[in-house]
Formats: sequence, structure tokens, C-alpha cells
Amino acid sequence: MLPLTVEAVFAVLGVLVNPGWFTMNVVLLFTPPGLVCAALVHRNRPTGIVVDESGIRIGAVGSSAAAGRHPTVNHQSWTVFRCPRESVISTRVVTDPASLRELRTSPELRTLTNRWSVPRTMRTCKLGVLTAPFMRAALVIELTPHDVTFPDVRPARFYRGRNGGSSRRMHGEPSLTWVAPTRHPEALREALSHLS
Repeated sequence: MLPLTVEAVFAVLGVLVNPGWFTMNVVLLFTPPGLVCAALVHRNRPTGIVVDESGIRIGAVGSSAAAGRHPTVNHQSWTVFRCPRESVISTRVVTDPASLRELRTSPELRTLTNRWSVPRTMRTCKLGVLTAPFMRAALVIELTPHDVTFPDVRPARFYRGRNGGSSRRMHGEPSLTWVAPTRHPEALREALSHLS
């Protein structure tokens, strides 16, 4: 804990240097960590997987409104991604914690469904990568570009705290590796065995 005078000096400097950044930090100071987790859960809530004779669907597969949605890149799990059987090169269900961590942090699979903010080095959001921050199992699908359906996902603008609140637009980039979290890895393995 810093002495009160030092905290007061930091507060004044914060307001003078960048008032928006200072205000956001004060708000976050009083925001319970549960609200941040709730926001990430909200981004990923409708994510599901359907495996049938026509192929694989991931995203908001249980929502009748998903087909008409045009979400932003940070809400891409609110729509549906489709691929026919012929486009699937391989599938695997990952449950190993180290492999799941690699899926969440890999630069080749950068997405906004598992991040609160945008890393400085991130240039695009991979479409079809629906990794969740606390997933314990995931389906990984390797695809050919043949007949894969990427929904209309809009770019989103993200603001930086530094440099006077500058911003940048984050666009989606189609990925031929799809990732979707699952709560039922054994049942998913069984469904995938009938697909091939």
C-alpha cells in the first residue's frame, strides 16, 4: 500500500496525462473479476457443435436467429460456421491441458473469443477459431477451402489506452483450422467416428 500523498500524485498525473485511461483504471479497480469473466462467457455462450451426415457445424448451432446475424469479430461464436464432409481433412478432440493452452495462445490461431483485449501484435482475428478462455476440451478441424461456409462477420474497432485513445479496426481472416470448445469430449469422439 502506497502512502496517501504518493497515491494523490499518481492520480493527478493520471488525469493530466490521459484522462480516459485514468478513468478506465478507476472503473476497473472497482469492477469485480466476475464481471470480466461474465463478459467472456457472454461472448462464448451459444457455442456448440453439430456433427451429422452432411458435415460439421460450429458456433450458435442451437439458435434459430444465428443465420440472420452479422456479428463483429469478437462475437463470431454468435453465428454458424459450416463445412461439408468432403472439406474435412482431419478432426481431433483435444483434452490435454498443455495442448489446450497452445490452442488458446498460438499466434496462428489468434481470436477474440478468448481475450478481453487485443494484443498489440494481433493484426486479424481468425474466423472459425472459437476457443474459450476456460475450455477443458476442444474440437480441432483441419479443412480444405472447398465449400466451407464463412459467415458475414463484421470488423470491430478497438481503442488503446495510450497515445490519447487511438484506435484500430480488427478484421476477420478465414482460418482453415477451426476450433470449438466442447463439454462432452467422449460423445464428440463417438460422433466423429461415424463421420469418416
